[in-house]
Amino acid sequence: MELFDKAGNIELKIRQLAKKMERIKIENADLKKENQALKEMLLHSNTKIEVIKEKLEDIQRHYSEAQENEERSASPSKEKMVYFFRAIGQCLMWLEKY
Repeated sequence: MELFDKAGNIELKIRQLAKKMERIKIENADLKKENQALKEMLLHSNTKIEVIKEKLEDIQRHYSEAQENEERSASPSKEKMVYFFRAIGQCLMWLEKY
């Protein structure tokens, strides 16, 4: 009878391990999906950051040009000032949105 009890215990442990393994497989699949979604979000965020950096570099370049022109002339043009404020506003809107 003792042999049957040991066999029953072994069978029970095998079933428990099989259930645990199935739960781990499901959890692993869920984690893989979550990881992929996070990678996509990161890529999307990095793309947006690059766009904002490019806009900032453009603004800095225009600002430098405006400063050089300002040194040559008495005052900066109203159009350039409006352009700078609009570009800065757009960057701020992007940052708030994303």
